[in-house]
Amino acid sequence: MKYLIIFLVILVAGCKNSKENIEQKEISYRVYAYDFGHTNPKDICLDKEQLFYKNKCFLKSNQKFFKVTNKQMIVAKKILIDLIARCNNVNSSKCNPPAIDYYFRQYIGYQENGIDYVYINLCAFYNETDVVNTELLVSDNYLFSVLMTPERGYAGYVLIDIKKQLVKNFHFEKYPQSKDSM
Repeated sequence: MKYLIIFLVILVAGCKNSKENIEQKEISYRVYAYDFGHTNPKDICLDKEQLFYKNKCFLKSNQKFFKVTNKQMIVAKKILIDLIARCNNVNSSKCNPPAIDYYFRQYIGYQENGIDYVYINLCAFYNETDVVNTELLVSDNYLFSVLMTPERGYAGYVLIDIKKQLVKNFHFEKYPQSKDSM
């Protein structure tokens, strides 16, 4: 019994120390779209379950979700590419977005007042935390939810009437610089 108690004390102390060691070896970083080297695409059509962040839904009560098809995504992406090119051809300091490869693109479909819209949320980066010597990866990955705040990579949006293939509204934020380029 005496040896069992000593063993349990050592085991608990060892677990506590190893937990502290793991926490000290966390490496947090931002994954920027322009140097994204993963095999995952930069374009993702979000599911309804992915429209929540901190229990708040992206859509308003008068907007009905629909899943963006691959065909709609291709059309919307072409419209986005054309919009970026037009904005960069205009001599205006308030509208000069970087090339499309500088963004992760989240496609959200919704219907409002009988019109089908594709909302493209533009994200500059997402946050990841690796824990060295373990398989733990904590991610704020663009695949999981709408990234709508500057701390989560938000860089603008484009709203498209997908049936008419017209841009209804758009906004580009100043593109955030990575720590490496500062």
